[in-house]
Amino acid sequence: MRQVYLLLLACLSTGLLSAQSGDSWTLERAVEHALTNNLQVKQLNNITEIARLNRQQAKNGRLPTANGSTNLGVQLGRTIDPTTNTFNQQTIGFQGYQLQAGVTLYNGGLIKNNLRQADLNLAAAELDRKITGNNIGLQVANGYLNIVLLEEQLTNTRAQLQLTNDQLSNTDALISAGALPSAQRFDLVAQQAANQRTIVDLENQVELAQLTLKLLLELDFNADFQVVTPELNPLETELFITYNIDEVYLSARGIQPTVMAAEIRRDAAEMGI
Repeated sequence: MRQVYLLLLACLSTGLLSAQSGDSWTLERAVEHALTNNLQVKQLNNITEIARLNRQQAKNGRLPTANGSTNLGVQLGRTIDPTTNTFNQQTIGFQGYQLQAGVTLYNGGLIKNNLRQADLNLAAAELDRKITGNNIGLQVANGYLNIVLLEEQLTNTRAQLQLTNDQLSNTDALISAGALPSAQRFDLVAQQAANQRTIVDLENQVELAQLTLKLLLELDFNADFQVVTPELNPLETELFITYNIDEVYLSARGIQPTVMAAEIRRDAAEMGI
């Protein structure tokens, strides 16, 4: 089954306009960085480690137990001599030792079922980590593409402003020559102001989008940051791919970690019962 997201990721990460530098970020680099440094991913890594420790604890339930203790005391003054059972005026010291050991031979399969449930919980925790990684990757990709789109719009608007400036210069020259009335320039002046306002608005949107992506990547807000605009050359057959909804659903149900984690947790609950 062809995956749209994988195709998009492959296209964006392979064709690049410029070489990657210290402050230039490709989509592939951004996703990999987020999967390593994002706080949500780190939190899920810790939860997975806890599940792994719980599994080890359940596995250790098969081992025998042993414990020991000792007690030490001193009797002062008039006390009973434990050897003669008579009262003596003397100091008596004593010390005792105790050692216990045990092993579970059979308890109705509790240890085995606890270990099986711990295995399932660990598998579900590892899938949760993949779910979070997928979600963070999609958020990074969305933020990345949003920056690319805004920068493209900004470039086009600047080109439009330059065209308006050229038209205004030509109109002013014709007005000076007497070929056009002076009122002819007013529409161009209004268009020039509108283009300038749009440029300022898009510049603010680009900066906000970069801050949002930096937050996902856990980067310093003041650090230099520039996304690399990819080159896309899709084939015509790729642009008109059709998908069968039933095939897509069945494929997603078989590979999506969200569904697999839910099924594993259902099995873990049944094992708990």
